[in-house]
Order: sequence, then structure tokens, then C-alpha cells
Amino acid sequence: MGNSETNRAVTQLRNDINDVYKELAELRTIGEKTNAIARRTQVRVRHGHRQLGRQLGAVIATQRQHSELLGTLTTTQQQHSEQLATLTATTNEILELLKNPPVR
Repeated sequence: MGNSETNRAVTQLRNDINDVYKELAELRTIGEKTNAIARRTQVRVRHGHRQLGRQLGAVIATQRQHSELLGTLTTTQQQHSEQLATLTATTNEILELLKNPPVR
């Protein structure tokens, strides 16, 4: 009787150990899949960072061009304002002469 109980206990231990090895194998597989996903994600993130860096560089370059263009437009507007002021003064002088012509 004692021998059969020992055999049952040994068999149960073997089965338990085999179950543990199966679980470890499943965990190893899950770990490998998780590692692969993490590596692919890292690659995608690095690629995204490079793309964002290039896009940011393009945005900065465009912003500089627009800033220079705005400066040019501001200068041109100031020149036009000065020309308009001169024309307004001249027009006012002409109107004044038309209203009050010089006596000859």
C-alpha cells in the first residue's frame, strides 16, 4: 500500500513539474512576442521622431520665409503711406489753389 501511494505521489509530482514546464514555455513565448512588439514599437517611434524632426525643420524654414516676407511687406506699406501722405498734401494744395486762386 505504501508503495502505491508513493508511486501516486511521484506521478503527481511529475505531472505538476510537467505542467510547470508547460507554463514556463508559454510564458517564454509570451515574453518573446512582447519583446518583438516592443522592438517594432521602438522602431516606429524612432521613425516618427525623425519624421517630426524633418517636418519641424520645414515648418521653421517656412516661418522664417514668412517672417522675411512680412518684413518686406511692412517696409513697402510704410513707403506707400509716405507716398500717400505726399499725394494728399499735394492734392490739398491744389484744392486750396482752386478754391482761392492767386490774384494776378
